[in-house]
Amino acid sequence: MRGLVLEGGGVKGAFHAGVLKAFFENYPNYAFDGVAGTSIGALNGALIIQDDFDVCYDLWKNASPSMVVDIDDTEIEKIISGRYSLSTIAYFLKKFSKVIGNKGLSIDKLEELVDKYIDEEKLRSSNKVFGIVTVNISDNWEALELFIEDIPNGELGAYIMASAYFPAFNRPNINGKNFMDGGLYNNLPINLLVRKGFTDLLVIRTMSKMPRHKNVDGSIKIDYIEPSEDLGKSFDFRKKNVDFLLKLGYFDGLRYIHNYLGKKFYINNKNTNFSNKLLKKFKKFYEDNIDIDTNNTYAEFMVNIKQDNQLSVLDDDFYAILMLLEQVASKYNIDKFNIYTVEKLVKNVSTKIVENEELNIFEKFLIEEYK
Repeated sequence: MRGLVLEGGGVKGAFHAGVLKAFFENYPNYAFDGVAGTSIGALNGALIIQDDFDVCYDLWKNASPSMVVDIDDTEIEKIISGRYSLSTIAYFLKKFSKVIGNKGLSIDKLEELVDKYIDEEKLRSSNKVFGIVTVNISDNWEALELFIEDIPNGELGAYIMASAYFPAFNRPNINGKNFMDGGLYNNLPINLLVRKGFTDLLVIRTMSKMPRHKNVDGSIKIDYIEPSEDLGKSFDFRKKNVDFLLKLGYFDGLRYIHNYLGKKFYINNKNTNFSNKLLKKFKKFYEDNIDIDTNNTYAEFMVNIKQDNQLSVLDDDFYAILMLLEQVASKYNIDKFNIYTVEKLVKNVSTKIVENEELNIFEKFLIEEYK
């Protein structure tokens, strides 16, 4: 059975949606037999089980701070950008006073979203496995790993919410019990699907620092999709940030699907002839212009590049060249969100390099050979 595991992380759930968009576009009939998620992973996962991915993606596309908590988007933007006034400070002091009085941030708006879009009947009739994690703080902080069948009828939405109860929230109780975010116990609930007999798992990471339980069953096929950039703060729901996370997830999903090369960029190495010539040209250029300060041989230089980029020293030198190319592309702010051939990225980078004494040997090579 094929399962999906979604790691918690607040707004980083937009990364989940971006990855899944890439999957469903490339494989229209792609489906999961079960989903397990913690916190925002539980919320996204419920919509996937309901076969409502389009709803999930649109919610993220239109997300804003005010969709989650009772706060004005404009005032949030002023504070984060540093362009605030006395009236902005007064606004937040008033909000802070209200938060203290209410014993936490009101999540009425988030509850409204759950009530509107989470369909308990659809979830229960899907005949798919759905698991979540939460913590019952009323009963000695008991960690709960729950499946649909463990949750009483009429309370599924409430328990999904409980999986995402951040400590700063004013958290409604369920039958007199208080709950908190499941990420306090297990933010990456791979084990839930393993216990249900799943042998093929797609795991979408947010790289959260919250606790996660390692899978100890080596017979399980697990494919991880990890973000190629830091996903930032968990509660930055500003549109600019959400759009970035959606796009990052989409392109990182495409990398997985199409086996694109690169760690930061997305490189389709379809022209191996150009790549082979690039490697040969750089080797000759390096040997003709060896770094006098270190006097490293070409082989030593390659080993250093591989080690600096967590590559095996046995990897082909071409992968070290790609790391050098990506570093220069990042330095000159080449657009990340594009599918490049090696030739296209080399040409784009070469036109941006400005000649000066601080250029490294790879930049000098690109100027001489390709500018």
